[in-house]
Amino acid sequence: MARRYRTLLAIDPGLAGTGWAIWYADTEAPDAVGVIPPPPLGELAGRCERIVQHLPHLTSQPIVVCEFPEFQSGTARSMGWAKGDLQKLTFLVGYIAGRNPSCQFVPVKPSTWKGQLPKSIVTDRIITRLGKEWAQTSGVKTHAWDAVGIGLWFKDLKETT
Repeated sequence: MARRYRTLLAIDPGLAGTGWAIWYADTEAPDAVGVIPPPPLGELAGRCERIVQHLPHLTSQPIVVCEFPEFQSGTARSMGWAKGDLQKLTFLVGYIAGRNPSCQFVPVKPSTWKGQLPKSIVTDRIITRLGKEWAQTSGVKTHAWDAVGIGLWFKDLKETT
């Protein structure tokens, strides 16, 4: 029995750039990818609203899979917590979830969808899976690579359940 398909939007959130990938049909490669540039400085809710306004349009019964920040120990990671970066990122994820109430919202930790893999290996695996031609013609760059990876992870998960 084929599963009922819904629009899938995968998001790699960030106030320094938010990557997204969207599947409108049940295909291997996303229909579109992009990066929302950092919004101008200002109050946090206003910056988050600008990001949400630039996400793609969602059709009926969408699923939004969004990376959810997790605390990782270490000097550099602890500094992010101390500076408030992790809290701001968590607020952005909550803002995205709250602005899409008709969606099935699925938060996923980086350690869940990619483990400890660096971005270069994630990118290489996506290119191997979707092909060099797709990588060249899709316009995928920076934060969108992780969004594609999150979406592919979710698609694989759904196919095994």
